Amino acid sequence: TVIFFYHPTTSNVILAYRTVSIISDRPGRVEKVYVRNNQALQAGDPIFRLDTSRERAAAETARRRISEFDAETVQAKAELTVAEGNIAVAQGDLRKAQDTLERREKVFERNPANVSEAEIERLRATVQSRSGALDAARAQLEVIQKL
Repeated sequence: TVIFFYHPTTSNVILAYRTVSIISDRPGRVEKVYVRNNQALQAGDPIFRLDTSRERAAAETARRRISEFDAETVQAKAELTVAEGNIAVAQGDLRKAQDTLERREKVFERNPANVSEAEIERLRATVQSRSGALDAARAQLEVIQKL
């Protein structure tokens, strides 16, 4: 069985129609079309919607990065507070060691039999050690402040 289709053709026809090209201000895939052929539109009517999944993903990534920065800020403030606390502790320890040394030196001056020179030397070493701990705490604070 053979079927023939008849397709009339002509070259003497003029087809008159009007087209309007509509282009988005940004590239992307059209997700939904809101109009049909020959539908009347008013100014401001939506014609189509582009796929915004990339923009939503970028916005979510940005929100997460902001959350990370906020967490890092909180952590940095906590580290700064700890460093300041370490300085306060080191200052207190140094003052205590200095006071103890001064008292023991006065006792030694009045009555050398009550305090040994070894104890005085040990207290001087303690003062130097506490002074070094204070310097280290201050250096730690400077490092944290530079970050």
